[in-house]
This record gives sequence, C-alpha cells and structure tokens, in this order.
Amino acid sequence: MRQLFPKRFRLLTSADYRYVFDHCCIKVPHKFLLMLAVPSKTEDSRLGVIVSKKVAKKAVQRNRIKRLFRESYRLTHNKLPAIDIVILARPGLTELENEQIFRLLSQSWLRLNKRAATQK
Repeated sequence: MRQLFPKRFRLLTSADYRYVFDHCCIKVPHKFLLMLAVPSKTEDSRLGVIVSKKVAKKAVQRNRIKRLFRESYRLTHNKLPAIDIVILARPGLTELENEQIFRLLSQSWLRLNKRAATQK
C-alpha cells in the first residue's frame, strides 16, 4: 500500500500556523525541537514544519529535517487525536543522524499524545 502525505494532513496557510502560535495549549519542548499543538478545527490531525536558516544553513539540511519530520508524522498520525501541530527545529538538530532524529520524534509524539489526552 502506498503511503501518502495529503493536503488534509498539512497546515497550508500562514493563518493556520498563526492560529497554532496564538492559541497553543500543548507544548512538548526538547533541546533540539519544540512541538506546539491546539485542538484541530478538522477531524484529522495536521502538521506544519518550520526549519529556519539559523538552524540549518543549507537547503539540503533543511529539506532533510523536514522530510524526516513529515515521515515520522505520517507513520504516527493515526495514533494522534485531532490536533494541529507545528514542529520548530532548534539549533543542533542538523548534527544528529536520521535514526537519532526518528527516536527523538517517537518520544516527542508519545509525550504529545499524553499531554493532548490530559487537555480533554
């Protein structure tokens, strides 16, 4: 079965991102990333990713990080409640290997799930 990351699973507009930043009620901090989340207006969870040039100087680094974030989300989105999530990369993330980033994201998804459950 082919796995996709369709538009309904993405935050698409700046208004979507702004809503998450303005109404954030769930935070999952880590040294290398920050997850912010709010209850979604849709029935699915949606993801937005921010990797700045300050964090990853080269486009190839930024794209690698975004690709890993999206793949990790795609594998776990069915376990998440209906929330809108923004992941912000922090300095130092580019020094980690792909497996380390995946492990970090797995732990962060679990923490996000627990915090979202306590919000209800």
